[in-house]
Amino acid sequence: MHDSSKLLSVMLMFIGGSPAGTAGGIKTSTIAVLFLITKALIKNRSDVEAYGKRLGNSILRKALAIFLIGLTALIVAVIIISINEQNTLVGQSGFLNQLFEAVSAIGTVGLSTGITGNASDLTLIVLCILMFMGRVGLLTIAFAFGSKSEESYLKYPEEDILVG
Repeated sequence: MHDSSKLLSVMLMFIGGSPAGTAGGIKTSTIAVLFLITKALIKNRSDVEAYGKRLGNSILRKALAIFLIGLTALIVAVIIISINEQNTLVGQSGFLNQLFEAVSAIGTVGLSTGITGNASDLTLIVLCILMFMGRVGLLTIAFAFGSKSEESYLKYPEEDILVG
């Protein structure tokens, strides 16, 4: 497979399928919400709207959290794999192949570039953790490790910070 095809496949595997299906990834609806957030920001609108409806803040926060948790898990996993496999056949296969394997695992896709047969135990464990995260769901994993906080009656003042 050509590198450009692998990169396109990586993006599609990370996005995954639609919700309520068995496909993995962060889901097409999450990406759609992220695009709608970007569109609202570009048009300088305070509300995020789709098809004549306003999306609630909880949906926006969940979409951002799912994306960032998935991206962070992938970055950490690929760094671990590339450091662990730097002097092996897997390490010599290239960064894109390692990224492909990791995204395929978290997206529960099942595709491979063929390097997992030569991977070390640590790399296989990392890939298994990614598969588990992808199957159970990134937000479910985050809720499992997060502490349950009760609603606070205390409201802090809002602060504007420089972004971008």
